[in-house]
Amino acid sequence: MKQLFVIMLLTGIFATLAGADARPEIRVVGLFAGRVAIEIDGQRRVLREGETSPEGIGLMQADSEQAILVVDGVERRYVLSGGRIQPARAPADRQRITLLRKANGLYETVGTINGRQVEMLIDTGASLVAIPADKAREMGIDYRLQGEKIGLSTAAGSKEGWRVKLDRVRLGELTAQDVEAVVLEGETAHAILLGMSFLERFRLNHQGDLLYLEAQ
Repeated sequence: MKQLFVIMLLTGIFATLAGADARPEIRVVGLFAGRVAIEIDGQRRVLREGETSPEGIGLMQADSEQAILVVDGVERRYVLSGGRIQPARAPADRQRITLLRKANGLYETVGTINGRQVEMLIDTGASLVAIPADKAREMGIDYRLQGEKIGLSTAAGSKEGWRVKLDRVRLGELTAQDVEAVVLEGETAHAILLGMSFLERFRLNHQGDLLYLEAQ
């Protein structure tokens, strides 16, 4: 019950995501030592290493041959090849992703649950993956039939939730199966709270505004 109380204290941050925009179209148009020129939905911007654009695109590293951006919370590498700058294909065995803290102080990203793409909010303080009921229904999770009804004590009073098990949760190249989660009745949001029932399957490393997740 104490762990579930922690989850419910954190669900108030769902509201900060209600106005999330669609993911932007990105083109890298110039590579330089320590900076990069990019077009985001047609808007030209120059970023220096460690900077984040107003659209939430971050630059980790750049030189005259490649740049490493953080897009939708996931690391992407762009390389100069044949006179063109294009996304590099990630190695098939790559088992690490990099998340960049946004201006609102949160780690927001995109992943999949049971094969369905969803927006996620990373939170190492939450014990379980927490899913608003409307999102669970969109993903076809019949939590009332398949889950276990539980009572939750929160600062706002008592609420109902349903403990369920997710078949598969994927973030970048990282995948976990049989992940425990709680479906929160009465909660609506654009994102799902990705808690430790998923994150504990991987090595976590904080470095400033960056969060690295690696396979064990």
